[in-house]
Amino acid sequence: LIDHNHAARHADKYAGRLPAAARLLGGPRYALLAPAYAQAPRHLPGPLVRSIGIFMGGVDAPGLALQALAACSDAGFHGEVEVASTSACPHLPALRAAVAARPHTRLSLDQPDLARFFAAHDLHIGAGGGATWERCCLGAPTIALVTADNQREVLQPLQGLGVLAVASLQGDHGQPQALADALRQLLADAELRRSLADNATRWVDGRGAQRVAAALLDLPFPA
Repeated sequence: LIDHNHAARHADKYAGRLPAAARLLGGPRYALLAPAYAQAPRHLPGPLVRSIGIFMGGVDAPGLALQALAACSDAGFHGEVEVASTSACPHLPALRAAVAARPHTRLSLDQPDLARFFAAHDLHIGAGGGATWERCCLGAPTIALVTADNQREVLQPLQGLGVLAVASLQGDHGQPQALADALRQLLADAELRRSLADNATRWVDGRGAQRVAAALLDLPFPA
């Protein structure tokens, strides 16, 4: 069983649910990233946020990228913003219009991988999910959005470990202003952004798929 999410003890998490012979590969070190991430250039934190990257998944059915764009303006950020999405996004016409209406903002569609995108920007806004580990691998300081209750269980511990910041857009605690507030804090705190980047790269090195392959083949692999 492969579970790339962080847990204090994966064995306790799956106690009584797995056959005795099952092998458990748990934690972000087993994150199944594309091969490009292991050798991709890492983000280099700087004193200023020159640009922000927004990626809410390939579909973004709730239209979170639109909310993130609005939060950038609400937080007083007027620098460059790049929104990554795909042709499958149902809000694409509205997203195109919002990007066209905001200076220094561009839309990138259907990129084969997002390694360049994650490394290029000084701050990221993204939905919880598999891209969380891609951002961590490249040391991209991130505000991760909780959009469903099950994501809270994954993202809140990472925030406690100083790996990313969390804002909620779901449930009673999810207010659009929460994202703008989180943005203001990180825009003003270069040391916090640097700390998030450093901590993130300690958790994910991009070699998770190799570790899983080695485990399947019962071969040794460096920790």
